[in-house]
Amino acid sequence: MKIESFSRNALGEEQSKSEEQYTKNLQKLTDLSQAEYDLTTMSQAEIDKLKETTRGIEQIFVKMLTDQMRKSIQRPQSDSASLGQSKDLFEEMLYDEYGKKLTEQHSFGIADTLFRQLTTPVVRPQDLERLYQNQINTQAKPNPE
Repeated sequence: MKIESFSRNALGEEQSKSEEQYTKNLQKLTDLSQAEYDLTTMSQAEIDKLKETTRGIEQIFVKMLTDQMRKSIQRPQSDSASLGQSKDLFEEMLYDEYGKKLTEQHSFGIADTLFRQLTTPVVRPQDLERLYQNQINTQAKPNPE
C-alpha cells in the first residue's frame, strides 16, 4: 500500500468520524429542542446528562470557530500531495483538541446559557387556556352568602 493511498484513507476515515460526531450532536440538539425539562422532576443523572449534552454543543461551536480561524490562515502550497493531506489530517485533529481543551478549561458560557434556556419553565398556550378557563369559572360562581 502506498503512503498516498493510506493518507487519503486515513483522511477519509477521520472526516467520516467527524461527520458522524456532528450528526450525533445535531440529533442531540434536535432532541433537546423538542423535549421539556423540569428540574423539579429530573433525577441528578438526567440533569448531568443534559449538562454534558450542552457542553458538547458548546464544543461543536468552538470547533466551528477554530475551523474558520484555521481557514483564514494563508499557507504556502506544498510540493507533495501526500504531505499536504497528512498535514491537513494532523491540523484537523489538532484543532479538534484545541476545541475540546478550550471548552474544558474555559467556559464560553454557551453551555450554561443553553442549559438555563432549556430548563426555564415556559407557559404554553394550552396552559394559558386552562388558566383562563379557571379564572372565568371562579368569577362566574355566585358567592354563597
